[in-house]
Amino acid sequence: MKTYEVQILTHVAQGQLLEAVQLGLKVVKLLGVNIPDSPNEADIQQKFADVSSLYVDKDILEFTKLPQQNFTSTGVKKKLPKHICKKHTTATLVGAQKPK
Repeated sequence: MKTYEVQILTHVAQGQLLEAVQLGLKVVKLLGVNIPDSPNEADIQQKFADVSSLYVDKDILEFTKLPQQNFTSTGVKKKLPKHICKKHTTATLVGAQKPK
């Protein structure tokens, strides 16, 4: 995964933002996370509902008692897609603002 991370950051540094995003999407797909190429409003609403349902009937103080998570703890495979996505967020945001 470190190789992909370096490749993504290299694309960003070279201004190849679309390539960085495409590689990031490829990597998270390899890790079992499918992000639609062109999400529509229904896709976004569904994911929002999925995440919101995780917090129903939870007291905010419960979250302060959760163990600190780091990249080396158990469940690394589940954390890798988030880590990769964080690496190409800049490319996505800047690339989305560039005129085509």
